[in-house]
Amino acid sequence: MRKLTLSCVCSFLIAIGGYAQNITGTLSGRVVDQQGSSIANATVTVTEPDKQITFAKKTSASGDFSVPSLVPGTYTISVEAVGFKKLNRTGIALNANDKLAVGDLALEVGAVTESIEVTAAAVALQTESVERSATIIGTQIQNIEVNGRNPLDMAKLVPGVTFTTGTSYAVGSSGTGANTFSVNGARPSQNQLSINGIGNVDTGNNGGMNVSVSTDSIAEFKILTGSYQAEYGRSVGAQISLVTKSGTDQFHGAGYWYHRNDSLNANTFINNVRGLSKPLFRYNDPGYLVGGPIYIPKVFERLRHKAFFFFSQEFQRQLTPNTARNVLVPTALERKGDFSQSVDNNARKLTFINDPLTQTPFPGMVVPANRIYAPGQALLNIFPLPNTTQASNFNYTSQLPGQSPRRETLLKLDYNLTPSLRLFGHWIDDQQPTVAPYGSFVLGLTVPITSIANPIPGRSFAAGATWIINPSMTNEVNWGFTHNSILIDEAGQVLRRTTSGITLPLLYPSANQKDYIPAVSFNGTRITASPGFGTGNAPFVNYNTTIDLSDNLTKVWSTHTLKAGFYMQRSRKDQTSFANANGSYNFGDNPSNPYDTGFGLSNALLGVYNTFSQASAYINGQYRYWNIEQFVQDTWKITPTLTMDYGIRAAWYQPQYDSSKQASTFLPSLFDPTKAPRLYQPAINPANGQRAAYDAATNAYLPSFDIGLEVPNTGSPFQGICQAGTCVDKYLFKNRGLQWGPRVGFAWDITGKQNLVLRAGSGIYYDRIQGNRIFDSVTNPPEAVTPTLQQNLVSTIDPKNVLLGPPSLVAADPTGKIPTTYQYQVSIQARLPQHLMLDVAYVGSQSRHLQDNRNLNFNAFGQCFQPQNQDVQRVAASPNALLGNNCKDANFLKPYQGYNNINLYESESTANYNALQVQLQRRATKGLFIGGSYTWSKALATAQSGGTNDNSFVRPDQFNRMANYGPASFDRRHVLAINYVYTAPRSRWGNAATRLITDGWQLSGVTQAVTGSPFTPGFAIAGAGNQNITGSNTEGARIGVVAGCDPYTHSSDPFNRLNPACFFAPSPGSVGLESGINFLNAPGLWNFDMAIQKEFAPKEGRIHIQLRLDAFNAFNHTNFTGYNSTLNFNSYTTSSSGIVTGLPTITSSALGRNANGSFNVTGFGTATQTGPGALGYSRILQTLLRITF
Repeated sequence: MRKLTLSCVCSFLIAIGGYAQNITGTLSGRVVDQQGSSIANATVTVTEPDKQITFAKKTSASGDFSVPSLVPGTYTISVEAVGFKKLNRTGIALNANDKLAVGDLALEVGAVTESIEVTAAAVALQTESVERSATIIGTQIQNIEVNGRNPLDMAKLVPGVTFTTGTSYAVGSSGTGANTFSVNGARPSQNQLSINGIGNVDTGNNGGMNVSVSTDSIAEFKILTGSYQAEYGRSVGAQISLVTKSGTDQFHGAGYWYHRNDSLNANTFINNVRGLSKPLFRYNDPGYLVGGPIYIPKVFERLRHKAFFFFSQEFQRQLTPNTARNVLVPTALERKGDFSQSVDNNARKLTFINDPLTQTPFPGMVVPANRIYAPGQALLNIFPLPNTTQASNFNYTSQLPGQSPRRETLLKLDYNLTPSLRLFGHWIDDQQPTVAPYGSFVLGLTVPITSIANPIPGRSFAAGATWIINPSMTNEVNWGFTHNSILIDEAGQVLRRTTSGITLPLLYPSANQKDYIPAVSFNGTRITASPGFGTGNAPFVNYNTTIDLSDNLTKVWSTHTLKAGFYMQRSRKDQTSFANANGSYNFGDNPSNPYDTGFGLSNALLGVYNTFSQASAYINGQYRYWNIEQFVQDTWKITPTLTMDYGIRAAWYQPQYDSSKQASTFLPSLFDPTKAPRLYQPAINPANGQRAAYDAATNAYLPSFDIGLEVPNTGSPFQGICQAGTCVDKYLFKNRGLQWGPRVGFAWDITGKQNLVLRAGSGIYYDRIQGNRIFDSVTNPPEAVTPTLQQNLVSTIDPKNVLLGPPSLVAADPTGKIPTTYQYQVSIQARLPQHLMLDVAYVGSQSRHLQDNRNLNFNAFGQCFQPQNQDVQRVAASPNALLGNNCKDANFLKPYQGYNNINLYESESTANYNALQVQLQRRATKGLFIGGSYTWSKALATAQSGGTNDNSFVRPDQFNRMANYGPASFDRRHVLAINYVYTAPRSRWGNAATRLITDGWQLSGVTQAVTGSPFTPGFAIAGAGNQNITGSNTEGARIGVVAGCDPYTHSSDPFNRLNPACFFAPSPGSVGLESGINFLNAPGLWNFDMAIQKEFAPKEGRIHIQLRLDAFNAFNHTNFTGYNSTLNFNSYTTSSSGIVTGLPTITSSALGRNANGSFNVTGFGTATQTGPGALGYSRILQTLLRITF
């Protein structure tokens, strides 16, 4: 038995790991007499009556006391001392992670049997802590409308928080996590989220929640936004704690039903203009919760005042709306080969469809029936017919809702085992069998031709204990895990090769999964809104388990509160790679393609591809890591009015790695150019005078589609690649060891009356990068080979005769630098009349070693303009082609021959943030509860990564800062949020019948004003790509800007918001520096969410019935949140020899409002709106019925 026990303990210790945030807080103060002299050895008793928690201790020689490790709740402090009256202070609200100083407790002379009652009222100032933080308490959670039943939506009320454009916690997004908003300039993927102290972040994207619970089950929401103490780590952004409700020694419960229906909603401005109906939006959300003591009357009563439970369930039945999808689908004529009526993305009629074999136009632009490629025709036939007249780049629009049923279950247990030992545990289970008409990040569909299943179950278990070792020492330990799994797969059989007839050939048939057809796209120079489906890497299989353990020891010693502890996190994540094991075809037109017909749809119909790639294997990575962190800190009350907070954190961020060792990286130092494999060169076969692939060493000629592919058995095809555990360790990059993060700050109660406090703090913080930065490393050779075939006939693809093309690689940054942020802040808090608290702060940060992507194997600017880089056969065939079109294929001009692009996932970007933050709060139990926050900030960065990704590409040369240093994608200069709950006073007049009508009214709401997001306008030039403009196949140009020109029209016309006269196309020879980045801003936003509630309280107030009407964007204010900002130009004007002689003009249909007065909803300068339910969307109404007891 002892062996079994020891084995279980060892297994537990091996399995544990993780970062867990504690949710307990500290109450402190000083006991004095009426003259302000300290009273030593007074007895201070702290109680939480609902949870039956009692803690007693003596004051120090200086009269101070500190009570740590208290769970959130409403406390009473009682003070007794010989010769003084007993003092009771009630209603002290302690929130998660609070360090709450109640100030001086003044005793009056008298008998101890006499007592004085004092009730806490105003918001307490932070006189003994320096962190920037905010707490959303029960009054706000219960009464302020939350769009989508996700408590994280309430982060919008906190200064320093900015949401990225178009994101929301709308209906259907209950599992959306903390990576949709930025906090104090940190990237959205740098926030940490916990639930009851247990980490709750998907370690793939560093943001999505593994589990979620209903808003009605949340007691409070605490967010630390910066300069927090050494006890917090893992991430440099916000530390977010969700604390669920607990049971008490009295039974309480509620049942509720939320309801939405599109018939109650307003339509959007854009839909009204286009004549589109409101999207379907059906939502029924019943739920219930109950909590109380654990006992059975007259049978099992001994635990009634010691053990408590809380249980909740919510059943979300939701028909989730989607944004409108606009694509170009094949017409009935095009499916038969008739392109005589076809138009391009600018609605201009096509003038030719070339025969791929002769490069002469088909008569009448009609493809003979005997030339149609059957799988290509089946591909066109899988899409629906057009349903709208083509006026720009689309002829089919759809806006179908998805099904997102969800069940959320929570069980929370609390047990006061002894007066000095408290235990807690939770169990959470979520089920969400989503069916999406447009798929997900895998199996994404531009046209709803089938349903995609995306079930996302999640669960969590946690347990913790708080042990009061003695009145001055406590210990807290938490253990728990969260787990989710994802399986994205087609619900039917539409996208299968056999059932669809789309039997496009593959290079590696054995890699194909479930008979899926390859991914397809038709985008090129004449189609920009291609229909398609993301089947290339389907199905997607994933699970993520994080296991957390934390232990903290707190010791109160004289004027010091010492705290030390450790945190551990173990992450296990198995995930299929994003390599296209099912293949991926691009049929887009490309002037460089010798078989090009001139149009993407006709290419598919005739079996001509621009590119085709397929991975040789379907790979499942097994990703693991440990976070092991430890800290020590001291809160030193130097004087009764001055507190110093200092500490240090040492953290080991074990690099996330693939335990199966399938991952690999590229090391330039191991690359030998003399060992690069030879590539087949373009040549003319003397036997037939046709273009061919040629190897001079063997004098071998192959068909032209082999140009650029590797000559077999030459060189070392995978040189420079190191697989995990071979010439590089299993991490692929340097293990940086312990990272030391000092933290220091002070709080000065200037007047000594807790009405004016100066605080300042700073620290060094480190961040764990998201796992997605590691997962792509399994797609490298030799584990997987993904050749890309260029510009040929589909019929030539033969799995029996596979020649490798230079593969693209992912390289890990060998330095392994860890993202680091230096934070600093200074603030002043003041208590104002009417129970108001004002906080004004300067907050700043400097971030280093942030993630970005850099192409090591880029094509240099100007390459394609140099005579020695011209393909002589192309020159002979088209001597007057636009300069750059006759350039050799990109892989012939790479610095690392034998490879395509090599994307280095590096840690070299920087950022900075500076802000003025203002917060005003009034928390009252009666009347008006109000809070307001304002942030004036500037966030600048050298890589514009935002949202859930850190994969923004930077320039490969020395000009990156010149080109890319500018406002971060999440930069919002001004953000204002006001929240309020007003409870109307009870009527003094009338009888019970009239008071039933007049009493119980409440008005609440949130008002937001946000300046627009920054953006960079783009361009497209008909018939021209990078090789024609910059002379590089990989590096692009920027749109030109007329100096001194106002880019905004300031027109009220939503189709005419940007001034096209301020922009011009770049000239050939560009080096991509025509303009900066994010130098324009989208429109700002005003939004008013409001709710009106009527409460009835029959049965002497023991039962409360609430009826509420929520209105999101109550006044239906039209908010435009962006612009269509790509300006389309006609072709360059050229001389007879292909030399550009002038800049191209703007196309006739390029603008939102064109010269003839017609509008184009996708045209340049047209205002756009957010998706359904997102912030700023048209008015949505929601009803609520809640019964509480």
